[in-house]
Amino acid sequence: MAIDAEQTKVTSDRIVESDQTDDVEMEMNQAADAGSQWFAILLFVSWWALLGLLDLMFPRAGSEILKPPVGEVRNSSGEGAASTVRTCGIVSRAYPSFDEQHFLHGAASAYETILHAYAKGDIRTLRVLLSPEVTAAFETAIDERHRRGVEMDITFVCLKEALVTNADVAGTMAEISVRFVAQLISASHSASGALVDGDPYRIIETGDVWTFSRDLSQRNPQWRLVATDEDDRLKAAS
Repeated sequence: MAIDAEQTKVTSDRIVESDQTDDVEMEMNQAADAGSQWFAILLFVSWWALLGLLDLMFPRAGSEILKPPVGEVRNSSGEGAASTVRTCGIVSRAYPSFDEQHFLHGAASAYETILHAYAKGDIRTLRVLLSPEVTAAFETAIDERHRRGVEMDITFVCLKEALVTNADVAGTMAEISVRFVAQLISASHSASGALVDGDPYRIIETGDVWTFSRDLSQRNPQWRLVATDEDDRLKAAS
């Protein structure tokens, strides 16, 4: 009877040890699963941040510092669209990974961002997105506005159209012109709050043709604004 009691105690101890081992293994597995989940989450966040950074610099996939364009980026249809395809073909032959729609989304984001930066006098943002020559022109206008004590405010309502009107490649330098038609609210006030220009309660339609440039031989995918002009169609209508 003493031997049986001893054997029973040993067996019981082994069962307890087995249960404890199972508990440890279960906790380790749970910890490993949790670690895997956190790793997956961190990997997803890193990938999402990378996509945002690429969109900032006009990659094959554009707002940002760029933000997504307000409203839908609309391209022309029919003959105009066919002409645009032929125009962009010049860039595509020199830069096979070029995608017009992705470029237009980036250009539209840049258009809105540059307008807001100009209104706020945000030179730092402008230097990232503009060529040195255009930056200098914008800085001069902003300095003059500040000298007069005038503050400008722009509310972007919607982007009605973003259409490639011209494209050219000279050596490794590519230039693409885009016609933007947008609706916005623009008003300028003096330091005392008096209205100087514009109307804070009226939506106006603007048309601009902006030209972006990029050195295709460089790994940096960023396009910079190198020229601005008013849309001849809206100038004629006014």
